[in-house]
Amino acid sequence: MAELTQTNLQELCMYLEELYLEGTLISRIGTNTLISVGSDSTTSQHLQHEATHLTNQIQASNSNSLSLIFTGISASGKSDICKSLLQTFHSPHTYLSTLLDTFTHAITSISYNATQSVKLGAFYFDSSGKIIAYEILRHFLLDTFRVTSRNGFNFHIFYLLAKGAPNETINELFLSGLSGKYLKVQKNLGAEINATKGYEMMMKVFKECGFDCDVIASILELLSAILLVGDLEFVQTGLTTCEVSNQDQLMNISTLLGAQVGKLGDALTHVTLQTKTGRHIKNTLTVEQSRVVCDTLARGLYTKLIDWLITKINNKKNADLKGVKLLKVLEIPGFDNTNEANFESLLVNFSFEKINNMLTSFIIRDKQAEFEKEGIGKVSVDPFDNFNVCHLMLDNFRGILPIIDATCIQKTVDPKVIIKNLNSNCGNSHLFSSGIAISVRASNNCFRIKHHLGQVTYDVTSFKQKNLDRTSFNITEIMYNCQHPALAGKFDRKDKVKSVLRQTSQLLNDIITAIKGSEIFTVHCLKANANHELNLFDRKFVTEQVRYMNLTEIIKLQKYGFKYSEKITDFISKYQSIAGCYRNEKPHQTCKRIMLGFSIPECDYIIGKSKVFFSSADSVAILQKVREISFSKAAIILQKYFKGWRARVQFQNIRKSQIIISSNFRAFCQRKNFLTLRTSANVISKYAKGYQTRNWYYWVLEENARISAVTIISSYFRGWRIRKQFKFSFSGNAKVLIQRFFLNLCRYLYLTRLARNLPSLSPVRFDWPDSPRFMRETSDILFKLFHSWRCELYRGMLLRNPPHLLQMKEKLLANNIFRRKKASYPKSIPLSFQGDRLGLSTNVKWKRIALQTGGFTPIVWDSNVLKVNRTNGKFQERILVVTRQDVLLIDPTNFKLLQQFTLHTLKQISVSTYSDGCFILHLSSLPTVTKSTPLKGDLIFMCPHLIEVVAKTSVAVRELTNRNLPVLIRNEIQISGKDGEKIFVEFVYTKGGQYVSQPKRIGNRLIFTL
Repeated sequence: MAELTQTNLQELCMYLEELYLEGTLISRIGTNTLISVGSDSTTSQHLQHEATHLTNQIQASNSNSLSLIFTGISASGKSDICKSLLQTFHSPHTYLSTLLDTFTHAITSISYNATQSVKLGAFYFDSSGKIIAYEILRHFLLDTFRVTSRNGFNFHIFYLLAKGAPNETINELFLSGLSGKYLKVQKNLGAEINATKGYEMMMKVFKECGFDCDVIASILELLSAILLVGDLEFVQTGLTTCEVSNQDQLMNISTLLGAQVGKLGDALTHVTLQTKTGRHIKNTLTVEQSRVVCDTLARGLYTKLIDWLITKINNKKNADLKGVKLLKVLEIPGFDNTNEANFESLLVNFSFEKINNMLTSFIIRDKQAEFEKEGIGKVSVDPFDNFNVCHLMLDNFRGILPIIDATCIQKTVDPKVIIKNLNSNCGNSHLFSSGIAISVRASNNCFRIKHHLGQVTYDVTSFKQKNLDRTSFNITEIMYNCQHPALAGKFDRKDKVKSVLRQTSQLLNDIITAIKGSEIFTVHCLKANANHELNLFDRKFVTEQVRYMNLTEIIKLQKYGFKYSEKITDFISKYQSIAGCYRNEKPHQTCKRIMLGFSIPECDYIIGKSKVFFSSADSVAILQKVREISFSKAAIILQKYFKGWRARVQFQNIRKSQIIISSNFRAFCQRKNFLTLRTSANVISKYAKGYQTRNWYYWVLEENARISAVTIISSYFRGWRIRKQFKFSFSGNAKVLIQRFFLNLCRYLYLTRLARNLPSLSPVRFDWPDSPRFMRETSDILFKLFHSWRCELYRGMLLRNPPHLLQMKEKLLANNIFRRKKASYPKSIPLSFQGDRLGLSTNVKWKRIALQTGGFTPIVWDSNVLKVNRTNGKFQERILVVTRQDVLLIDPTNFKLLQQFTLHTLKQISVSTYSDGCFILHLSSLPTVTKSTPLKGDLIFMCPHLIEVVAKTSVAVRELTNRNLPVLIRNEIQISGKDGEKIFVEFVYTKGGQYVSQPKRIGNRLIFTL
């Protein structure tokens, strides 16, 4: 374990060099700061020990809000150190951070695993120090243009999918013929990516993190679609028009995204512009412009994929997180001082400067302010401050980033305009230079910022495109309506897209706000040399990093200040019970009593206004050791009482069990003896009862035999006596007497059996029990008498039920009219006549019509019918109502009375012999009732209840006019039309015909075809 205590910059760097050459690549400052030297420090044997020590400090901290920050220049090993340190927590939730690193890390010219994003994650610990949840609080990509770059390397995930996936997965994702325009071939790198092993590890991490197969498939589909977009090729078809040449590739992309092929191809080769009036104008694109649209689509898809993946990770936070400890882990890209600095390098360096300024403020200035606030004096340290650089880059009106952002918003922006605006606002700063002062190529499009870690020259040629990377209206519309779960509804054209500079500045402020107020643990990663050479320590290069990170100031603050501090209330709650202090004392007196009780020298601690400060780690160790010993003693006492209680409970349970077992065993033995005795008693009783029963049975047999013998003797004796008495008078007519007795016996038996088996009282039942041959005539007479009697009963029942009697009369009339004449009559026999089929008697509209036509008359029959037009044979829906006086025809649509005539006017009804529902009402031309409407001839109707309407109408006519209504059953009927016209209605039957088709009018004949 190496702890740094050197307060001189040169001495500190020399000591770090000695440790580096000895192989000790990990050291620490106090308890909250870890130092890593060299990008290969992850293989150091000290890393596991120091990382475990740091994680123990994090878990033992009293604060519920902690922050772990990794800082250092590019290629200093931050990502690997972060991964190794998180693995010491031994929790599957750490795999979520590792999984996201696969999507945001890439190979650069100076590092094989460089982070390309700013990520603020949060681990949630329970009271036992176990991680129960993980969440991404803030995250944003700084280099999405790496997805479509032809020069730089893409993110690791694309190489793992394209080079390491099995052939089956490659074929399912249409990647078998991938040319890989978005995948740069890896050559001359010190660390190659093992794609096959990496893909298998990624699938394993997916499953350990709880992602189901559908989510994994959706992620792989979207990644494949991005790679296939890079392989799209366009051919020029006109001066300013082009089209997609490889349509199969376009179809595969549409299948993966769930979009329509035609619309997607049209969106890639056309652009829709919106005027101020809201009008949309569609223009064609050239090959170069279509390629730009494809790149924009790929970057947009990858951004939405990362957002969706973060949402899925955060949704797994399903535990109750109230009152738990929160550890925020911040990982940012390192300082980039390469020669080819671009827009992404500007954002990376700005984020690096901002975070280091925050660390200087939180670790050093806030600590000094805390000392002054507590009234314990101020430690004299002069930290290195990069405020001037931050102010130059982020000043509200004259800063570099606001000026670039405001200039890029303009419609037509030339790189020279950006340089001009920067010179006019920042030219007076000694940290800024441009133009001739920069001795590089294309100096007119470049400016230089003098960072404290070195000067960096930035080329502004692509600043506008990368700052305002917006998807076209056509692409947004299609992606919004696609079926892919990661994209559906995500591309909303109504959302206002902020510039990248503005988003970066806002998210950095959110990160600083989230970290503020928490206990900070830092891991400073130092790069041993600029060229990644092993066992080479560049002291000048390391000195600049140590100076910039204020490591000497942190050591001074730890050495001459107070390393450890704790709130007075927490301190008292920890040590009051073991120091024997009084409960009602003042907090400061209680603290002093605790210090005296543990023999802590007064020079090792100071009691402030709200905190207790310790300058020596030994004092804290003494307190912790005594507390642990006290806790051990208390634990022993608790264990003693607990073990005694557990032994007593166990003894009581054993004693109770023994009592239960003993009582049950004794009960078992007693029950066994009882069952043996009961079985023996049952056997003895059975034999005794058997003996008694057999004796009684023998006695009964003997008694029955005696009675039988006495009976036989008595009968023989009486017979002998009678024969002797009537010996001379009985011998001549014995045969007659026997025959008479036998016949009387047969009559008696028949009559008694008939009385028990009389048939049903239904008049239609003609079954009758069989009789002897000599009583056939008597049986017929009895059947006639019985039938007459039950018919008399049935007639009496009918007289007591008038509606039923009326229905039987109607049925009888229908039988007399249609029996053996109408084909549909047999089917109507079991059906009862309903009369008011439509329920008009309770209808309000019918009551209104009844009032208009002269009052309420009981309804005999009503139903929906089809009226046949005599002129053309067409059907018309009507409601036919037959009352006791009138016949009414009503329109069912508006319930309007169309025609009315009295039953006096009804002359005859005609029907056919077939099983159709057609009937004709023949009307008299002489009006007999004044309320009748003018008659225009006979009426033809179609109704499925023909038998019922004819029978009920005939009964109503007979009751009203005392005459029988004639019913004509023929297949050719003559009717009267308008003005006395003679029309012949003919019914034609075809084989198998059951339904009447629409009749045809031919001359003066109206033909119905079945």
